[in-house]
Amino acid sequence: MKLLITRTLTDDVMRRARAEFDLLDRATNTPLGQAETIEALHKADILLPTLGDALGAEAFTGDGLRCKLLANFGVGYNHIDVEAARAHGIAVTNTPGAVTDATADIAMTLLLMTARRAGEGERLVRAGKWSGWHPVQMLGQHVTGKRLGIVGMGRIGQAIARRAHFGFGMQVAYTSRSPKDLPFPAEALPPQLADALANAGEYNRRHNAVLRAVHKWSPRARWAPASSATRRTSPRRRCSTRTTRSTSPSSAATTRPAATASTRSSRCTPDPPHTPREPRPGARRCVPAPT
Repeated sequence: MKLLITRTLTDDVMRRARAEFDLLDRATNTPLGQAETIEALHKADILLPTLGDALGAEAFTGDGLRCKLLANFGVGYNHIDVEAARAHGIAVTNTPGAVTDATADIAMTLLLMTARRAGEGERLVRAGKWSGWHPVQMLGQHVTGKRLGIVGMGRIGQAIARRAHFGFGMQVAYTSRSPKDLPFPAEALPPQLADALANAGEYNRRHNAVLRAVHKWSPRARWAPASSATRRTSPRRRCSTRTTRSTSPSSAATTRPAATASTRSSRCTPDPPHTPREPRPGARRCVPAPT
Protein backbone atom coordinates (compact mmCIF):
# COMPACT_ATOMS: atom_id res chain seq x y z
CA MET A 1 0.00 0.00 0.00
CA LYS A 2 1.50 3.31 -1.08
CA LEU A 3 1.64 6.16 1.45
CA LEU A 4 2.64 9.74 0.72
CA ILE A 5 3.49 11.98 3.70
CA THR A 6 3.53 15.54 2.42
CA ARG A 7 5.85 16.92 5.13
CA THR A 8 8.60 15.09 7.01
CA LEU A 9 7.50 13.94 10.48
CA THR A 10 9.58 12.76 13.44
CA ASP A 11 12.19 10.06 12.91
CA ASP A 12 10.17 7.40 14.77
CA VAL A 13 7.08 8.05 12.67
CA MET A 14 8.99 8.04 9.40
CA ARG A 15 10.81 4.83 10.35
CA ARG A 16 7.53 3.06 11.15
CA ALA A 17 5.93 4.38 7.96
CA ARG A 18 8.78 2.93 5.89
CA ALA A 19 8.43 -0.42 7.67
CA GLU A 20 4.66 -0.75 7.23
CA PHE A 21 4.01 1.00 3.90
CA ASP A 22 5.50 1.59 0.52
CA LEU A 23 6.49 5.14 1.42
CA LEU A 24 6.65 7.66 -1.39
CA ASP A 25 9.41 10.05 -0.42
CA ARG A 26 9.02 13.80 -0.79
CA ALA A 27 12.25 15.75 -0.53
CA THR A 28 10.77 19.12 0.50
CA ASN A 29 8.78 20.57 3.37
CA THR A 30 6.85 23.07 1.26
CA PRO A 31 3.08 22.66 0.70
CA LEU A 32 1.90 20.57 -2.23
CA GLY A 33 1.29 22.45 -5.45
CA GLN A 34 -1.88 21.73 -7.40
CA ALA A 35 -0.17 19.59 -10.04
CA GLU A 36 1.66 17.64 -7.34
CA THR A 37 -1.58 17.14 -5.40
CA ILE A 38 -3.38 15.73 -8.44
CA GLU A 39 -0.47 13.40 -9.11
CA ALA A 40 -0.41 12.24 -5.47
CA LEU A 41 -4.12 11.38 -5.54
CA HIS A 42 -3.47 9.18 -8.58
CA LYS A 43 -0.32 7.49 -7.20
CA ALA A 44 -0.89 6.94 -3.46
CA ASP A 45 -3.44 4.81 -1.63
CA ILE A 46 -3.15 7.04 1.44
CA LEU A 47 -2.22 10.70 1.49
CA LEU A 48 -1.15 12.30 4.78
CA PRO A 49 -1.52 16.05 4.18
CA THR A 50 -1.29 18.93 6.62
CA LEU A 51 -1.97 22.66 6.78
CA GLY A 52 -1.12 24.43 3.56
CA ASP A 53 -1.75 21.44 1.31
CA ALA A 54 -4.70 22.75 -0.67
CA LEU A 55 -7.06 19.93 -1.54
CA GLY A 56 -9.92 21.85 -3.09
CA ALA A 57 -12.45 20.50 -5.55
CA GLU A 58 -10.09 21.15 -8.45
CA ALA A 59 -7.61 18.63 -7.01
CA PHE A 60 -10.07 15.75 -7.44
CA THR A 61 -9.98 15.78 -11.21
CA GLY A 62 -9.61 13.00 -13.74
CA ASP A 63 -10.61 9.36 -13.63
CA GLY A 64 -8.95 6.56 -11.74
CA LEU A 65 -8.07 8.28 -8.49
CA ARG A 66 -6.14 5.72 -6.47
CA CYS A 67 -6.31 7.48 -3.10
CA LYS A 68 -8.85 6.13 -0.59
CA LEU A 69 -7.88 8.04 2.56
CA LEU A 70 -6.80 11.58 3.40
CA ALA A 71 -5.33 11.20 6.89
CA ASN A 72 -4.96 14.87 7.78
CA PHE A 73 -2.14 15.77 10.17
CA GLY A 74 -3.94 18.38 12.25
CA VAL A 75 -7.27 19.19 13.85
CA GLY A 76 -8.46 21.69 11.26
CA TYR A 77 -9.34 20.39 7.81
CA ASN A 78 -10.67 23.53 6.13
CA HIS A 79 -7.98 23.12 3.45
CA ILE A 80 -9.75 19.95 2.26
CA ASP A 81 -12.96 19.91 0.23
CA VAL A 82 -14.60 17.08 2.16
CA GLU A 83 -17.64 16.89 -0.12
CA ALA A 84 -15.45 16.56 -3.20
CA ALA A 85 -13.40 13.84 -1.50
CA ARG A 86 -16.54 11.96 -0.46
CA ALA A 87 -17.90 12.16 -3.99
CA HIS A 88 -14.78 10.28 -5.15
CA GLY A 89 -15.01 7.68 -2.40
CA ILE A 90 -12.15 9.14 -0.34
CA ALA A 91 -12.45 9.20 3.45
CA VAL A 92 -11.09 12.15 5.43
CA THR A 93 -9.79 11.90 9.00
CA ASN A 94 -8.23 14.40 11.39
CA THR A 95 -6.61 14.44 14.85
CA PRO A 96 -8.93 16.13 17.37
CA GLY A 97 -7.40 16.49 20.83
CA ALA A 98 -3.86 15.70 19.71
CA VAL A 99 -2.54 19.23 20.27
CA THR A 100 -5.02 20.55 22.85
CA ASP A 101 -2.59 20.61 25.77
CA ALA A 102 0.30 21.84 23.64
CA THR A 103 -1.75 24.75 22.32
CA ALA A 104 -3.01 25.66 25.80
CA ASP A 105 0.55 25.59 27.12
CA ILE A 106 1.66 27.97 24.36
CA ALA A 107 -1.27 30.30 25.09
CA MET A 108 -0.28 30.50 28.76
CA THR A 109 3.34 31.00 27.75
CA LEU A 110 2.41 34.00 25.63
CA LEU A 111 0.18 35.41 28.38
CA LEU A 112 2.95 35.14 30.98
CA MET A 113 5.58 36.51 28.61
CA THR A 114 3.41 39.55 27.89
CA ALA A 115 2.53 40.25 31.52
CA ARG A 116 6.06 39.68 32.83
CA ARG A 117 7.90 41.18 29.85
CA ALA A 118 9.92 38.01 29.41
CA GLY A 119 10.76 38.72 25.78
CA GLU A 120 12.17 42.13 26.66
CA GLY A 121 14.22 40.64 29.47
CA GLU A 122 15.62 37.89 27.26
CA ARG A 123 16.69 40.44 24.65
CA LEU A 124 18.27 42.58 27.37
CA VAL A 125 20.41 39.66 28.57
CA ARG A 126 21.39 38.57 25.05
CA ALA A 127 22.46 42.13 24.24
CA GLY A 128 24.77 42.13 27.26
CA LYS A 129 22.95 45.07 28.84
CA TRP A 130 21.91 43.44 32.12
CA SER A 131 23.98 45.03 34.88
CA GLY A 132 22.26 43.46 37.88
CA TRP A 133 18.87 43.54 39.56
CA HIS A 134 17.23 46.65 40.97
CA PRO A 135 13.72 47.14 42.41
CA VAL A 136 12.06 48.73 39.38
CA GLN A 137 13.82 46.77 36.65
CA MET A 138 11.46 45.24 34.06
CA LEU A 139 8.36 45.65 36.19
CA GLY A 140 5.41 43.82 34.67
CA GLN A 141 1.93 42.81 35.74
CA HIS A 142 0.53 40.08 37.93
CA VAL A 143 -1.31 37.27 36.16
CA THR A 144 -2.51 35.70 39.41
CA GLY A 145 -6.04 36.77 40.29
CA LYS A 146 -6.71 38.62 37.04
CA ARG A 147 -9.87 38.19 34.94
CA LEU A 148 -9.37 36.30 31.69
CA GLY A 149 -11.72 36.40 28.70
CA ILE A 150 -11.84 33.38 26.39
CA VAL A 151 -13.56 33.43 23.01
CA GLY A 152 -14.67 29.87 22.26
CA MET A 153 -14.88 27.39 25.15
CA GLY A 154 -14.04 24.26 23.18
CA ARG A 155 -11.29 21.76 23.99
CA ILE A 156 -8.49 24.30 23.81
CA GLY A 157 -10.49 27.05 25.50
CA GLN A 158 -11.29 24.76 28.43
CA ALA A 159 -7.67 23.62 28.68
CA ILE A 160 -6.55 27.26 28.91
CA ALA A 161 -9.28 28.05 31.45
CA ARG A 162 -8.24 25.12 33.68
CA ARG A 163 -4.64 26.31 33.72
CA ALA A 164 -5.68 29.89 34.38
CA HIS A 165 -8.13 29.06 37.20
CA PHE A 166 -6.37 26.25 39.03
CA GLY A 167 -2.82 27.39 38.34
CA PHE A 168 -3.13 31.16 38.71
CA GLY A 169 -6.44 31.73 40.49
CA MET A 170 -7.77 33.72 37.54
CA GLN A 171 -11.44 34.60 37.10
CA VAL A 172 -12.63 33.12 33.82
CA ALA A 173 -15.24 34.65 31.55
CA TYR A 174 -16.09 33.18 28.18
CA THR A 175 -18.35 33.25 25.17
CA SER A 176 -19.34 30.10 23.31
CA ARG A 177 -21.77 29.02 20.63
CA SER A 178 -23.32 26.38 22.88
CA PRO A 179 -23.97 26.04 26.65
CA LYS A 180 -21.13 24.49 28.63
CA ASP A 181 -21.14 22.43 31.83
CA LEU A 182 -17.67 23.24 33.15
CA PRO A 183 -15.78 21.64 36.07
CA PHE A 184 -14.56 25.07 37.23
CA PRO A 185 -16.24 28.41 37.93
CA ALA A 186 -16.64 30.57 34.83
CA GLU A 187 -18.95 33.39 33.79
CA ALA A 188 -20.84 32.91 30.53
CA LEU A 189 -20.94 36.12 28.51
CA PRO A 190 -23.41 37.12 25.79
CA PRO A 191 -22.91 35.16 22.57
CA GLN A 192 -22.42 38.38 20.58
CA LEU A 193 -18.67 38.60 20.09
CA ALA A 194 -18.49 42.39 20.33
CA ASP A 195 -20.39 42.53 23.63
CA ALA A 196 -18.39 39.65 25.06
CA LEU A 197 -15.03 41.17 24.22
CA ALA A 198 -16.00 44.54 25.61
CA ASN A 199 -16.59 42.91 29.02
CA ALA A 200 -14.39 39.81 28.84
CA GLY A 201 -11.31 40.48 30.90
CA GLU A 202 -8.70 42.90 32.12
CA TYR A 203 -6.16 41.99 29.49
CA ASN A 204 -8.73 42.40 26.72
CA ARG A 205 -9.80 45.80 27.99
CA ARG A 206 -6.31 47.12 28.63
CA HIS A 207 -4.68 45.96 25.44
CA ASN A 208 -6.70 47.31 22.52
CA ALA A 209 -4.46 45.45 20.07
CA VAL A 210 -6.17 42.24 21.15
CA LEU A 211 -9.57 43.69 20.31
CA ARG A 212 -8.40 45.00 16.96
CA ALA A 213 -6.86 41.63 16.08
CA VAL A 214 -10.09 39.78 16.87
CA HIS A 215 -12.07 42.40 14.94
CA LYS A 216 -9.99 41.71 11.83
CA TRP A 217 -10.38 37.96 12.38
CA SER A 218 -14.15 37.90 12.82
CA PRO A 219 -16.53 39.37 10.26
CA ARG A 220 -19.26 39.36 12.89
CA ALA A 221 -17.46 41.80 15.18
CA ARG A 222 -18.50 45.40 14.56
CA TRP A 223 -16.71 48.22 16.33
CA ALA A 224 -17.26 51.94 16.58
CA PRO A 225 -14.60 54.38 17.79
CA ALA A 226 -15.33 55.84 21.21
CA SER A 227 -13.60 59.05 20.16
CA SER A 228 -13.09 60.88 16.90
CA ALA A 229 -9.41 61.26 17.75
CA THR A 230 -7.05 59.03 15.80
CA ARG A 231 -3.82 57.38 16.86
CA ARG A 232 -0.81 59.22 15.46
CA THR A 233 2.54 57.73 14.54
CA SER A 234 4.41 61.06 14.66
CA PRO A 235 4.58 63.71 17.43
CA ARG A 236 1.67 66.11 17.44
CA ARG A 237 2.36 69.84 17.47
CA ARG A 238 0.82 72.56 19.57
CA CYS A 239 0.73 75.82 17.62
CA SER A 240 -0.05 79.27 18.99
CA THR A 241 -1.00 80.40 15.49
CA ARG A 242 -4.54 79.29 14.63
CA THR A 243 -6.22 79.15 11.26
CA THR A 244 -9.52 81.01 11.08
CA ARG A 245 -11.78 81.27 8.11
CA SER A 246 -13.95 84.28 7.31
CA THR A 247 -17.67 83.74 7.05
CA SER A 248 -17.90 86.59 4.54
CA PRO A 249 -18.54 85.43 0.96
CA SER A 250 -16.12 88.07 -0.27
CA SER A 251 -13.22 86.61 1.59
CA ALA A 252 -12.12 83.17 0.47
CA ALA A 253 -8.68 83.41 2.05
CA THR A 254 -7.90 82.61 5.66
CA THR A 255 -6.85 85.25 8.15
CA ARG A 256 -3.89 83.18 9.30
CA PRO A 257 -0.76 85.40 9.43
CA ALA A 258 2.20 84.40 7.31
CA ALA A 259 4.79 82.47 9.26
CA THR A 260 8.40 81.99 8.33
CA ALA A 261 10.35 78.84 9.10
CA SER A 262 11.89 80.53 12.12
CA THR A 263 8.60 81.69 13.61
CA ARG A 264 7.06 78.32 12.92
CA SER A 265 9.79 76.52 14.78
CA SER A 266 9.48 78.84 17.75
CA ARG A 267 5.70 78.68 17.94
CA CYS A 268 5.19 74.97 17.33
CA THR A 269 6.60 72.42 19.73
CA PRO A 270 6.10 68.66 19.62
CA ASP A 271 4.29 66.88 22.40
CA PRO A 272 6.57 65.10 24.85
CA PRO A 273 7.28 61.51 23.79
CA HIS A 274 5.16 58.76 25.32
CA THR A 275 6.67 55.66 26.83
CA PRO A 276 5.42 52.35 25.37
CA ARG A 277 3.57 51.47 28.58
CA GLU A 278 1.80 54.85 28.96
CA PRO A 279 -1.65 55.26 27.38
CA ARG A 280 -1.65 57.93 24.70
CA PRO A 281 -4.10 60.82 25.15
CA GLY A 282 -7.03 60.56 22.78
CA ALA A 283 -6.23 56.97 21.82
CA ARG A 284 -8.99 55.04 20.10
CA ARG A 285 -10.62 52.24 21.97
CA CYS A 286 -12.94 49.61 20.57
CA VAL A 287 -16.50 49.37 21.85
CA PRO A 288 -19.55 47.63 20.41
CA ALA A 289 -21.24 49.60 17.64
CA PRO A 290 -24.76 50.81 18.45
CA THR A 291 -27.49 48.73 16.88
